[in-house]
Amino acid sequence: MNISTENINFYILTETRNGESATKIHKKLVAAHGEDNICTLRHVQRIAKEMKEGERTNVGWIEGSGRPRTSRTDENVEAVR
Repeated sequence: MNISTENINFYILTETRNGESATKIHKKLVAAHGEDNICTLRHVQRIAKEMKEGERTNVGWIEGSGRPRTSRTDENVEAVR
Protein backbone atom coordinates (compact mmCIF):
# COMPACT_ATOMS: atom_id res chain seq x y z
CA MET A 1 0.00 0.00 0.00
CA ASN A 2 1.43 3.36 -1.00
CA ILE A 3 0.83 6.27 1.32
CA SER A 4 0.46 9.71 -0.24
CA THR A 5 2.78 12.64 0.41
CA GLU A 6 -0.16 14.56 1.87
CA ASN A 7 -0.90 11.77 4.35
CA ILE A 8 2.75 11.50 5.38
CA ASN A 9 3.05 15.26 5.84
CA PHE A 10 -0.21 15.38 7.82
CA TYR A 11 1.12 12.66 10.12
CA ILE A 12 4.42 14.54 10.52
CA LEU A 13 2.49 17.73 11.34
CA THR A 14 0.31 15.98 13.91
CA GLU A 15 3.19 14.20 15.63
CA THR A 16 5.34 17.35 15.58
CA ARG A 17 2.55 19.32 17.27
CA ASN A 18 2.37 16.56 19.89
CA GLY A 19 6.07 17.04 20.64
CA GLU A 20 7.41 13.93 18.91
CA SER A 21 10.92 14.03 17.44
CA ALA A 22 11.52 13.57 13.72
CA THR A 23 13.50 10.38 14.38
CA LYS A 24 10.62 8.81 16.30
CA ILE A 25 8.12 9.92 13.66
CA HIS A 26 10.23 8.28 10.96
CA LYS A 27 10.59 5.06 12.97
CA LYS A 28 6.80 4.89 13.44
CA LEU A 29 6.19 5.46 9.72
CA VAL A 30 8.72 2.77 8.75
CA ALA A 31 7.24 0.33 11.29
CA ALA A 32 3.74 0.87 9.91
CA HIS A 33 4.48 1.05 6.17
CA GLY A 34 7.94 -0.43 5.58
CA GLU A 35 11.23 1.18 4.58
CA ASP A 36 10.48 0.99 0.85
CA ASN A 37 7.10 2.70 1.14
CA ILE A 38 8.08 5.70 3.20
CA CYS A 39 10.20 8.83 2.83
CA THR A 40 13.70 9.26 4.22
CA LEU A 41 14.54 10.39 7.73
CA ARG A 42 16.00 13.58 6.21
CA HIS A 43 12.65 14.37 4.57
CA VAL A 44 10.84 13.92 7.90
CA GLN A 45 13.41 16.14 9.64
CA ARG A 46 13.05 18.87 7.02
CA ILE A 47 9.25 18.84 7.03
CA ALA A 48 9.07 18.77 10.84
CA LYS A 49 11.51 21.70 11.07
CA GLU A 50 9.57 23.74 8.51
CA MET A 51 6.32 23.08 10.37
CA LYS A 52 7.80 23.95 13.77
CA GLU A 53 9.20 27.21 12.45
CA GLY A 54 5.97 28.12 10.66
CA GLU A 55 7.56 28.01 7.21
CA ARG A 56 5.15 25.28 6.11
CA THR A 57 1.44 25.27 6.84
CA ASN A 58 0.34 23.21 3.84
CA VAL A 59 0.59 19.41 4.03
CA GLY A 60 0.34 19.01 0.26
CA TRP A 61 3.04 19.07 -2.36
CA ILE A 62 4.70 22.46 -2.70
CA GLU A 63 5.67 23.31 -6.25
CA GLY A 64 9.26 24.25 -6.84
CA SER A 65 10.47 26.92 -9.21
CA GLY A 66 9.81 24.66 -12.17
CA ARG A 67 13.46 24.68 -13.08
CA PRO A 68 15.27 21.36 -12.75
CA ARG A 69 18.26 21.22 -10.43
CA THR A 70 20.42 19.98 -13.27
CA SER A 71 20.06 19.71 -16.98
CA ARG A 72 22.27 17.10 -18.58
CA THR A 73 22.35 17.12 -22.34
CA ASP A 74 24.93 15.86 -24.78
CA GLU A 75 25.78 19.50 -25.56
CA ASN A 76 26.40 20.33 -21.91
CA VAL A 77 28.58 17.26 -21.43
CA GLU A 78 30.68 18.16 -24.48
CA ALA A 79 31.02 21.76 -23.28
CA VAL A 80 32.50 20.58 -20.00
CA ARG A 81 34.96 18.20 -21.65
